[in-house]
Amino acid sequence: MTTTGAAPRANGVTAELDVLESPESSREESPPLSRLVFAADGLDDASRWIIKLRWLAVLAALTLTILGVQALHLLSHALWWPLVGTLGLLAATNIVYWLLGRRADVAWLVPLQIYVDLLIFTVLLHFSGGIENPLSLLSLFQVVLAGTLLRSRQCYAVAGFATALFVGMALLEATHVLQHYTLGIVPHGTSGHAHAALDWLYVGSRCLLHGAVLFFVSYFVTTLAGRDRANRGALQALADQALAERRLLEQALDTTDTGLRVVDAEGNTDWVSKRWRDWFSANGPALGSSTGVASAASSRAQVTERAIPAGDSDPSLWRSGAQRVFRVTTAPIRGPDKRIHKIAELAQDISKDKIAQEKMVRAGRLAAVGELAGQIAHEVNNPIAIISAKARLLLSIHREQLSSKTIAELEKIVHQSDRVAGIAQGLLSYCRPSAGARAPVDVRAPLRSALSLVEQRARGLKVSLKDSLESTSVSVVANAGELEQVFLNLLLNAIDAMPDGGELSTTLTAAKDEDGAPWLQIDIADTGHGIDPDALEHIWDPFFTTKPAGRGTGLGLSICAGLIRSHNGHIDVRENSPVGTIMTVHLPVSELTANA
Repeated sequence: MTTTGAAPRANGVTAELDVLESPESSREESPPLSRLVFAADGLDDASRWIIKLRWLAVLAALTLTILGVQALHLLSHALWWPLVGTLGLLAATNIVYWLLGRRADVAWLVPLQIYVDLLIFTVLLHFSGGIENPLSLLSLFQVVLAGTLLRSRQCYAVAGFATALFVGMALLEATHVLQHYTLGIVPHGTSGHAHAALDWLYVGSRCLLHGAVLFFVSYFVTTLAGRDRANRGALQALADQALAERRLLEQALDTTDTGLRVVDAEGNTDWVSKRWRDWFSANGPALGSSTGVASAASSRAQVTERAIPAGDSDPSLWRSGAQRVFRVTTAPIRGPDKRIHKIAELAQDISKDKIAQEKMVRAGRLAAVGELAGQIAHEVNNPIAIISAKARLLLSIHREQLSSKTIAELEKIVHQSDRVAGIAQGLLSYCRPSAGARAPVDVRAPLRSALSLVEQRARGLKVSLKDSLESTSVSVVANAGELEQVFLNLLLNAIDAMPDGGELSTTLTAAKDEDGAPWLQIDIADTGHGIDPDALEHIWDPFFTTKPAGRGTGLGLSICAGLIRSHNGHIDVRENSPVGTIMTVHLPVSELTANA
């Protein structure tokens, strides 16, 4: 026996409709009982909900029993213990239901509760006036629960079971098989039968009316429940479609590295993508206009650029003071009345594009400077060679006729002439790297040759040399002399970075690029002081050096980069920190063979 209340609804499909995430809140909350939607698996929740209502029913029935027997004397005192015992049975079954409800799968518990409640309700009805009791129609609530929670045929089965119990009780009392207990509020006549429950015409009409009401309610409830399930199924399909489209949009925006926000005319956020939340404040002012949404809502889309501090959010923007730059497109969204109701803001991170543009501009400038430097070097090369040759000739032929001071000055001229010639030759190598003879070369040979040349210098600075060149033999089509020049320059730079000693290691690694083509990676790692982040982007520029004056021309890395580019490879700084740097040379592999 249960009390009245708002019963949970069933749609036969799912337990709860998914709700699209709003920008204000994404927390998950448990829905109230009035919003629960039950399917086959959701009957477990319905059973627990009914158990709670049954405790209210026990309390209400006990209150009516105390009033009817002890206070108002509407029933005989002899019925006190039968009624209390029946209520005790109701409470005991509820405890059993609670224990069973702790199991994983108890979907069968709801029909059991309904049928057992009808039996107990019939017993209570028998002891409280039988069919004369005006509360006899409370069985309607069990029919309503069945129509709401169970299938249509199960609802009709419940209505038939309730009707059969009511008719059976009425016939057994009318035939004196069961004693009829008088209810004080029901008038009793003196002619014919003293009780209406013993009048066959009354009993027959009441039974017919009771059964008709139960089956009519069954039809009414199951019809409404069926329509409700269909509507909820359609709503669920629409919600699933909207959620799938939402996820697809989010995935597309993330894949294209794009953020999207939609705001209303007052600037309040209606919708915001995850990427936008990662970049900006979801409820911040419109980025497309410094004066807010009103000025951004023009008749056409506006494209602006906004820069914010990069912070530590993007390690690729390593430059000091770097900023993230966004291209923001602001466009109005018009309603059916052609008025602007909402505004869409689309943001794209173009920071790397800006850096690439800066590099392209710098490369263009360097190309122009390099071409000019090459022409100057070519023009300087001949006269400086003549000056050097004449000075050497004087020293070789007329040394005995020259004073010591003149000899010293001529030696300075020779030294400085050679220095100028070296710079000129470096400029020519940078501008037009020589395309020397190329042949298959085992990269280990020029690398070991370069290591042998720096071995004495490394030993003097307490730098230990460590190589891992035995495991892999790799051939590349290259000029061995040019590769040796590149490796020698990189090794000398690494040793200079460790004035207090350290470890210099070289490693060969066979790898593949994104297209599956084989490449060779040569790592030259030191444990020195690293490269200043402010200087890192300039190390490939000609004439840029961090060495003291007179110790370098600033052309070493520039020439190395040009030589490797002429071999269709590239050099980069793979790692850089205050405890060491790894310079990496990438070369395309012509033949790859692994030695045991």
